[in-house]
Amino acid sequence: MGLGLRSPQILRTEVLIWRQLRHENILPLLGITHTRIADIRLVTPWQSKGNLSQFMKQPEAESVNRLDMLLKIGRAVDYLHNHQPNVIHGDLKCVNVLVGSDNNPLICDFGLSAARYANSSSTSSPDGGSFRWMAVELLANEQDIKPSTQSDVWSFASLAWELLTGKLPFADKLTNNAVRAAVISGERPPQGDFHAVRRGLSHKLYRQLRASWSVDPDKRPTIGALLPVISNLSSEWEQFFSISTQPRRRTVSVDVHLP
Repeated sequence: MGLGLRSPQILRTEVLIWRQLRHENILPLLGITHTRIADIRLVTPWQSKGNLSQFMKQPEAESVNRLDMLLKIGRAVDYLHNHQPNVIHGDLKCVNVLVGSDNNPLICDFGLSAARYANSSSTSSPDGGSFRWMAVELLANEQDIKPSTQSDVWSFASLAWELLTGKLPFADKLTNNAVRAAVISGERPPQGDFHAVRRGLSHKLYRQLRASWSVDPDKRPTIGALLPVISNLSSEWEQFFSISTQPRRRTVSVDVHLP
């Protein structure tokens, strides 16, 4: 995992943060390697199924309980937010979640997302590749607002929408400026089609996503408050929908005439 042109101080901070984290849904950091100062790379375990965005395009993804995957991702984010000191991921989206051979999701790219302590004095300009998942206050950037647990909640909701619809947020907006204008004007991703509902994007969950996209960061639910809702919906999905994903057994009727 390449880190680009980061200063040694920033790199050291990011590595120190990552190496502290111990959670079953956070990609562990094994070490670092470099051939020159400008080519420093993080060493992590290999995940055979790529990132979550790639996994969603595979046929097997349609039979997987995506709400359960979302629940596991949410638990990892909740762990970050309750870590002492707090850790802000800052770039939650499906490409920053890897999938192992057992379909276990693992949050990654703390270096690429400039993971930082919540009480950091640094400011951050929006990442040009993440506008579609970015909170409105970061897009407006009127007062040098820093990433926060509340902005992570917004991004987590956008990741949830992406996971359950299989689409990029604001896919019809072709430029970052178009995305920014849409979000600031109050536009939000729609609930989704039948396929999204089938994967778990119910009215109940969508209401939680809408709350997570509130303009006022203080009115957004915490990740911890979202987890019980997602957990219950995941259990309901298993009960009512997983049966339809199982292959049907063919039966043969045979008439037997006994003497």
